[in-house]
Amino acid sequence: MILMAFFPYWVHADVYSQSGYVNDFANLFTQEEKLNLESLLSASERKMSIEVLVVTVPSLGRHKIDAYAADLIDKWGAGKYVKNRCIMILYASDVREMSVQI
Repeated sequence: MILMAFFPYWVHADVYSQSGYVNDFANLFTQEEKLNLESLLSASERKMSIEVLVVTVPSLGRHKIDAYAADLIDKWGAGKYVKNRCIMILYASDVREMSVQI
């Protein structure tokens, strides 16, 4: 119980693993919305050779959103199969902030 009280303060990008184009760790999308986004982003990558990732997290802990997004891109190796061409859209639900990393 005490651990849960401090959870938002130590959350870090290491906690999350990529599982496709849509990584909804804050559970904001319905299953149908996730499937539709996955399909759209997959088709976009095939057409434009740019990997677009949509990520939601429940908390950033004490991290700044832009640094958090850049850290996720590095840890996941996003864009490495398409010549380092990646766009990540990260939304943190606790602070209602969004970051777009290119």
